[in-house]
Amino acid sequence: MSPELPVFTVPVVAAAASVVLWLVVVSGLPRLPRSAPQRAVTAFFLLLLLCVPTSLPGVRHAVDTVAHVPDLAILLGHLGTLLAFIAILEPAAGVDAGRRAMLRRGQLAFTVIMTALVTLFLLIPRRLDQPDFGLWQVRHPAVVTYQLLFQVCLGLGLALAVAFLLPRRRSARRGALRSALSLLLLGAATGLLYVAARMWYIVGHGFGFLDQIARPVYGTITFLLLWTAAALAGSAALVRVAWAGARQIRHRITYHRLGTLWRTLTDAVPGTVLEPPPRLPAAVLPTRTFRRRLYRRIIEIRDAQLELAGYVGPADHEAAEAALRDRGADDPAGRDACVLHLGLQRKDHVPPRGPGPRPAARTTDGTLDDELADLLRLRTAMGDQQVVRTVADVLGGRVGRDTR
Repeated sequence: MSPELPVFTVPVVAAAASVVLWLVVVSGLPRLPRSAPQRAVTAFFLLLLLCVPTSLPGVRHAVDTVAHVPDLAILLGHLGTLLAFIAILEPAAGVDAGRRAMLRRGQLAFTVIMTALVTLFLLIPRRLDQPDFGLWQVRHPAVVTYQLLFQVCLGLGLALAVAFLLPRRRSARRGALRSALSLLLLGAATGLLYVAARMWYIVGHGFGFLDQIARPVYGTITFLLLWTAAALAGSAALVRVAWAGARQIRHRITYHRLGTLWRTLTDAVPGTVLEPPPRLPAAVLPTRTFRRRLYRRIIEIRDAQLELAGYVGPADHEAAEAALRDRGADDPAGRDACVLHLGLQRKDHVPPRGPGPRPAARTTDGTLDDELADLLRLRTAMGDQQVVRTVADVLGGRVGRDTR
């Protein structure tokens, strides 16, 4: 049914949902050559982007006028929606081996229903001067059958989506994936509400249960349900994009924050530098180049940390730890910072220790984010006054002594 809405409601809601869907499609294009599931997801949202606007009377009129085929936009919108479900069931069948046969049968059923819709469309009386056969031929058997068939199929597809997504949302850990699954579930639930509203109208008017309804109110409700469902689905796909973008920004900021620590250590032991820093600011480096540069910065800091630790003997380690404990500041980052300060001071006075057991520079066994967080804590500890005073105490009590 064509919604009759206030003049400002249509462009605002439609534009917002269209922008979301467009962003999903554009963000998926770079990964199309490398990922078959990404191709299916992008095809799904591209079809939604093309089909959902056919709910707008202005779009319908333009398509029908250009093609000179009454209500062609309605048929194209419905067929495109079913094609979108066929596309999205492809990666779902690959993931869920237990339900693969059911999902494949669902794809076949959508294909058969699309053929039936085309056949019924040809049987429905249609006129260019009377757009939307669902309004002026509301009780025609072919119209009722066509609309019921499409809505039942749409409802089954959305119900399949809920059944597929709900257990995965429950088992997902908090984070981007769980947020995306929650938005997808909310979008599917909103879509089911739209189907329920359409079924109520089709059955009520098609079988004579309803004489008339307030069309502006009904049109507003169905319009908002349809476009909200599309916007929620698109927003779910953008969660990953937003998370990746935020992570990229966070890493670039961290890269610059570690610059002072990197320069301090590599100036003392320049042999640990794998390559000179780029002339361009890291903020404008391509993603792959920046990621390689970020890993190299981490490696260079850790290598310098390890080399400087070679100038600090066990006695200095024990003295620093004891002093930190006395000050209530005995934590891993503080101990590492003390060793670095001592190594920087001892470097020009004593040779590095030879082979044999020695405390190694601490690192993490976690993710890139864990390693960056650990280095940021080390950077902060390097300027901590408790650490600086501890280093001064150790140096003041052991100046000129060979601590190896």
